[in-house]
Amino acid sequence: MNFKILFYFTLLFLTTKNSAIASSIADNIKIYVYVVNDKNGNELKDIEVKVTNSKTKVSYKLTREKGESFYMVPGDAELKIEVIAKGFYKEEIIKSDLRDEENIEIRLSPRPSGVLAIRVIDAQSRDAIDANIEVTFFNQNSKGVVKKEDGNSYDYFYDLKGKYTLKVTSKDFLNDVREMSLDISDEQLRTELLVEMVRNRLEQKISFFDKATNIKVNVGKVVVKHLDTKQNVFEGKIENGKVTFVGNRDDKYSLMTDIPGFQSESQEFKLDGKDLTYGLTPETTIEIDIIDELDEKRIITDLTITDPSGKEIKIKSSDKDAVKFTPKIVGTYQISSISKDYANKSGTFIVKSLSGGSTFYNLRLKKGSNEFIISVFDDETKKPINFAIVKVFNNQSREIAGKVNQNTKTVTLDESQKFFFEVSAKGYFDFTANVATEKNITVYLKKKTEAQLNKVTIRILDQQTLKPISDAKIRIFENNKKAIPVSYLPDSQTFFTEKINDDSLYTIEINANGYINQNQSLQRGNRDVVFNLSPTELVKYNFVPVDFFTQKTLDADLKLLASDVSIELEKVEKGFTGFLSNTQNYSVLVNKEGFSELKKVIDKREANAKTFVFPLKKNFYDIEFKLDHDLNKSSKNEIIIKEKTSGKSQKLKIDEGTQTFTAQIAPEESYLISAKLEGFDFNSFSFTLNQANAESLVYVIKINPIAKKEEDERPRKLVKLAEEAPAPKVTNVEMQKKPEPVKEAPLEIKQGEKYELAGVSFEKSKPTLTPGGEGELDKLADYLTTHPELKILITGHTDDDGDDVRLNQRLSLFRAKLVSNYLFNKGVSPERIEIKGKGATEPLVPNDSEENKAKNRRIEVTVFKD
Repeated sequence: MNFKILFYFTLLFLTTKNSAIASSIADNIKIYVYVVNDKNGNELKDIEVKVTNSKTKVSYKLTREKGESFYMVPGDAELKIEVIAKGFYKEEIIKSDLRDEENIEIRLSPRPSGVLAIRVIDAQSRDAIDANIEVTFFNQNSKGVVKKEDGNSYDYFYDLKGKYTLKVTSKDFLNDVREMSLDISDEQLRTELLVEMVRNRLEQKISFFDKATNIKVNVGKVVVKHLDTKQNVFEGKIENGKVTFVGNRDDKYSLMTDIPGFQSESQEFKLDGKDLTYGLTPETTIEIDIIDELDEKRIITDLTITDPSGKEIKIKSSDKDAVKFTPKIVGTYQISSISKDYANKSGTFIVKSLSGGSTFYNLRLKKGSNEFIISVFDDETKKPINFAIVKVFNNQSREIAGKVNQNTKTVTLDESQKFFFEVSAKGYFDFTANVATEKNITVYLKKKTEAQLNKVTIRILDQQTLKPISDAKIRIFENNKKAIPVSYLPDSQTFFTEKINDDSLYTIEINANGYINQNQSLQRGNRDVVFNLSPTELVKYNFVPVDFFTQKTLDADLKLLASDVSIELEKVEKGFTGFLSNTQNYSVLVNKEGFSELKKVIDKREANAKTFVFPLKKNFYDIEFKLDHDLNKSSKNEIIIKEKTSGKSQKLKIDEGTQTFTAQIAPEESYLISAKLEGFDFNSFSFTLNQANAESLVYVIKINPIAKKEEDERPRKLVKLAEEAPAPKVTNVEMQKKPEPVKEAPLEIKQGEKYELAGVSFEKSKPTLTPGGEGELDKLADYLTTHPELKILITGHTDDDGDDVRLNQRLSLFRAKLVSNYLFNKGVSPERIEIKGKGATEPLVPNDSEENKAKNRRIEVTVFKD
């Protein structure tokens, strides 16, 4: 090939290649997609458009250039254009034969809908704020955010009419939760909502003033505590009459003050940001001066102040200032002064209020001594009696201490007060007299001529427990006339007297709350006397141990205790009998092998016809599970029982002759029982002990044979409902049309007829759902959710236990309401639920056994259209 021919073919190749490239570039064309409202022709902006090659599945992105928005696509492509917009039906078209710069208009059909436009502002400043939005409709949640810098609202689109819950939250503001009824329309109904948020964190000011003077208080400490968290939110000093802190609106706080000269305050308040003012109560202060009677000067002495409760406070007076004393209780106070250079003196002052401010009190003393000396001698021999006992008392019978030296006693007394003294010595008659003005007192005691006096101890015991009666009181009379002194030892709860003459006759009066009073003679020569008091009321009761499940009487070991003392009981045919009084607190301890121990305090209100019943729980009950169909002999038959608490499971053996199996059931446990039986539907259910028959300890399990033909299957329970028919597929052409509603599969129940909720049962005499019925209720809730046009009537029934018809009717209504609440929590509107309580008026079967009574404790539902 020569050079000219080679050049020609090369030139021809390059020209052809460039033409192909130019043709390829020419095929890329520009198209515009416009989306409009099919009803009014307005262009829609908030849309989602997806453009793809229907054959290659290649997607094309929107191009924005020089103020235009368009798609660059191959000119020979077949395009699939999908459009989605809130409030409109989805649209999809197939487009071919495209032209450059072609305008493609897609019209969307509006669906009945609405939009809730939410703006959020500060209720005080009226400024826009950042906030989080949460809208709940049944179990569907939508969340959004409002930004203050945007200045726009949050638009929530919806297409179902109903009640919506709106929750708006923002930092430092209280949550705003409200319920709104929203409607829909073809024009997309728009509802404007302005939410005004209230600030949560507030500055709180608290001011203090003196209640007595109305003057601002500027000293002292304050603690403010949050009542829920128990944390101190402020702890500091009062400044310029107030304190300031920041807290949460509407939270509860406590204020505690510690301010010199004022009573401590403890106040509770709810924080609302408004200034608070508290008046402080000044403490009562007694300013005490001890004055020399002659020169009118203050002197130093030792002071003893005795408060109304008998408590003594020691203080010392001052020769410079009055000493301050702050009383803690109201009443009469005794004050006495002791000084070696001045005569002792006493006085009183009365405190009527602890908020009276300052009060002045002075005691004027004169120099000298006021010692009184009492000497004791034998009246016959005039010799000192060194073992004599001398006691001096004031007019409140309070003994005055002194110094004893052999037969003398020296006491310092206030001459302005009245005193008396008692002198006693073994073998001598006692002597009593008032203290006169004479400071040297001589007493002569006469010897006793009668027989020797003896000591006798007396114990007062409860007749049932033989323990001392703590509040017993006694009086002993000699020859039924003269009362003799009796002392009491609290530690041993024993009375004693040392004034018993065996030649005299003595009677004793005994009384104690809740016991029969006694008036008896003391036996001569008895040095340790015991009296047993009988309670005013002693009632005979029956004590019957029973099996808590079967209610059968048990032969158990029962102990009745009072103050840890075992009370005697009599064994009878059914349990025990014993006596209870109103003076003791009783408890019972019941034991039987194979049962849990029962220990409880006796409450007489729990007795029925003077009989206490004590239910004992077995550790396990052998329950026989009986199948209601005969089984085929097969190695594939399998029963598994599983404890829900521990997760422990075991396989159980089926007796194919009796169609039964046995399991040990604990009273407090809940079980899951699964039955895989050849030729029968798989059966799995929850089980607790109270579902078994209490008399026979048998539970019947209903099993369903696998149906041979679908048309022969028929529902047995209300909650076994038909599934919805699957939605038909929609072609591209049909996308241009409005979707037609899918027809529902027919219900397997008839409207207007009553159906019992199988497996839904209640504890006896309680509106408490027994475990195992939740699955049936969930199925009913799911069905009602997918069929919003249906309503139901829930009717509760009870057995005929009890004499009060109204109580049974209320119990049945409460049970129906419990089922209604369960469905409501699963998303079923309460407007679709009606409840009734029939009590025991419509029994399914006669109430002649516990098994039949359990059948009558039921829930029935009736399904109907609005």
